[in-house]
This record gives sequence, structure tokens and C-alpha cells, in this order.
Amino acid sequence: MPAKRNGSDLGRRMTKSTVMRNRRAQGIDEQIQQNNEDVRGNMAQLRESQSQEARSEQIQLMQLEQRQAHRFVVDTPRANDQQHQQVHRAFTSDSFHRLVFEYEPDIKFECGDWCYGQGMSAL
Repeated sequence: MPAKRNGSDLGRRMTKSTVMRNRRAQGIDEQIQQNNEDVRGNMAQLRESQSQEARSEQIQLMQLEQRQAHRFVVDTPRANDQQHQQVHRAFTSDSFHRLVFEYEPDIKFECGDWCYGQGMSAL
């Protein structure tokens, strides 16, 4: 089983989210409805007070942060995989180079007179 990444369970472990969850679980339905209406009213008032340019700038900023976070999450394992592949390729290449030059010391590998008599076709 793969190791759990740091921060993957972040939303469930934060104390603020736990407090909100407990408050909702203990609250009466009327209180919850009233709270939701208050939040909607506050958000509408905030939107009215902000200019359209400030709102669009804030949206673009949030989208940029999301893209950067996504790139970080995707690029980190991708870079690790690429590094692993490079190391594996280098190791494999080095292994083949070592196999080419391995030889038995008790066998004489030098070319005798028979090589020169055969010509270049024998090599």
C-alpha cells in the first residue's frame, strides 16, 4: 500500500472544521437555517461593496493559486519518476559496459598469427 502523503487529510483534521462540524451536529434546524441565511446575507453585502474589478482580480488570484498547487502536486511525483528513470537507465547502461569488458584472466584473448592470416574478415 502506498505511503500516505502529507497534508492529504488536511480538511478533516483541522480544529476549525472539527468545531464547525460539532456545532452543526449540536445545533437545532432553525438555528442552522438562520445561520445559513446570515452567511448568505453577509456574502451578498460583501459582493455589493466590492467593485467588479476587485472581484475579478480576486478570482484570478485564487485560480492562479489553485493552478500552482495542482502543478506542485503533479510535478513533484513526475520529477521523482524522471529521476528514478534516469538513475535506472544509467545503471543499466553501466552494467552493459561492464559486461562488455569483463573477461576471464586465465584465457588469452590476444590475436595470434591465425588472425592476420585470415585477413580482416575474420575479425
